[in-house]
Amino acid sequence: MAKPDWFILIDQWVKQGKGDLGITLPFLVGAIAYKYEQINLSFHHVQKIVHEIAYNPVEGFFTEVRWCHDIDAPVFNTREVNWPYKLASPVEIPRPSGEGKAIVFSKDLQSTFHLNSTDPKTLLDRLAQHATEPVSKGRFSRSRKEDGTGFEFREFSAVDLEYIKTTIMDPNL
Repeated sequence: MAKPDWFILIDQWVKQGKGDLGITLPFLVGAIAYKYEQINLSFHHVQKIVHEIAYNPVEGFFTEVRWCHDIDAPVFNTREVNWPYKLASPVEIPRPSGEGKAIVFSKDLQSTFHLNSTDPKTLLDRLAQHATEPVSKGRFSRSRKEDGTGFEFREFSAVDLEYIKTTIMDPNL
């Protein structure tokens, strides 16, 4: 069975050297919207992606969500279920089959991002709410501010669009 776009984008992000820990939710939502030529994105679009990740996991894998200090934002990464360095986290969403986990939230995400919840559904909703503002403005790519004082979401760059095209739009994949 073909893997979903969200999984391919997450899985290839670190492998292709785009980042060390994972991909942001706004980038995921924007990339999939770009592929399907969707505009005027809202909370509904973001929530749909996080629900796909959490409730329709790819067989043999789980998704971890953690805080990335390099870009000051939460990021998503995929791991094989037998990956030996699993995050120690009390907050996770089990696989629909009940065997293992579909998604795990790191402790640093909960504290650094001030999510202050051990309820995984609340964490999913808060991640979606946080991503909605940049997504609704068409800003999907996390970048350093021009003045160097922090980070912001911007429109996709040519490099970002090339990554999306070669990762989920190339018919030869």
